[in-house]
Amino acid sequence: MRKSNFTDDQRAEIYARDRAICAYSGKSLWLADFGAAPSSVDWIDHFRAVARGGKSTLDNGVCASWLYNSIKRQHCGALRLFSSGYPTTDYYLYYESLEPEIAAHLARFAALHPSD
Repeated sequence: MRKSNFTDDQRAEIYARDRAICAYSGKSLWLADFGAAPSSVDWIDHFRAVARGGKSTLDNGVCASWLYNSIKRQHCGALRLFSSGYPTTDYYLYYESLEPEIAAHLARFAALHPSD
């Protein structure tokens, strides 16, 4: 498994900005909610891959579950359902309304800070 080249500060900032939710699935990435799995080591990754010219910047970083990040990597892209902790237009095109579980998660983490 390759290691992300985001700094720890960048990783904390992205995690807080995205409210600890996977940009591709809406899955909570908060360890206390579901625990850790050996494959779930790194939840911050590049939206646009470094191999495709992406940089390790806050704007190019997203929270991503291991599974969905792997799928994105294999298929050279993925539909981003969340951006900066908010559902995207694409989310509403597919689901029409915000699922109560996801809405509760987003509200719970609205004040998440990088130091958390």
